[in-house]
Amino acid sequence: MLRNSFKQLAKSILAVFLGFAFSTNAFAGGIIEGNDSFNKAYSIGSWEYHESLIGKLATDTDEAYFTFTANKDDKVSVKTWNGLSIEIFNNYQQPVAHSDEVEYPTTFPYANVDATSSYQTFYIKINRTTATGDAYYILNINNRIATVTSTFDFIGTAYNQGNPDYQSNPSGIDSNIVSMDLTEDSSIPVNAVIKSITTSSDIDTSLSGVYHKVYSTLKDTWYQSIVGSPESGFYDIDLSSELKVSQLWNFKYNFAGTSSSSMDNIKATIKYEYDVTEQY
Repeated sequence: MLRNSFKQLAKSILAVFLGFAFSTNAFAGGIIEGNDSFNKAYSIGSWEYHESLIGKLATDTDEAYFTFTANKDDKVSVKTWNGLSIEIFNNYQQPVAHSDEVEYPTTFPYANVDATSSYQTFYIKINRTTATGDAYYILNINNRIATVTSTFDFIGTAYNQGNPDYQSNPSGIDSNIVSMDLTEDSSIPVNAVIKSITTSSDIDTSLSGVYHKVYSTLKDTWYQSIVGSPESGFYDIDLSSELKVSQLWNFKYNFAGTSSSSMDNIKATIKYEYDVTEQY
């Protein structure tokens, strides 16, 4: 009941908002209509610099067309209004995507676009589905990739006995392993991918030449910090590494000297990105 009430309130607010926009031409370009073919497609320009647009399907019109440009690696989502659907075409007017729908808090259709080259041209086709009469709608194109930085805790203390013989162990001695399981962390979005990761810790002895190591269970790989530091670790990890946040992570540290030591308060600070539309 509360959810339904909220939805009705949201619809009322949106109706008032649309009434204001239509009466004042608050959106760029006023109300767009007559763009009922590829040849008459309304040019938005670069998606990054557009404002929300208001369009109108007259009673005897079932289609509206827009065109926009995107650059390589841009990932955007095209959204419009209930009662309509979306088709996306490339510059050859060949279909590349069709809309899905989500209800949050009101139903709206959206379609995702991934650009693979610079100044790539796309067409948007708005189709009437259940809308009747003169159908007004809002069209938005937004970046669908969000970036977040979060800090997570490894459980336990890592101990390093020190290196008994440097000549026999020139690469140093590793500590025991501590772990953290992020597979059940509901705060991490679906398919979130790491942009960068650093580790930090408290060590009980002043040492130099200490290297942090993190292990990805999904990649079955140990990554060693690129700079030796007892307090922090920086890694050669970015989006190209294709490491998901949600997995079991291990940590240990390496030391080539003879001193014994221990680390606690071990944390990983992870900067990651995710596709917002995958959370619907």
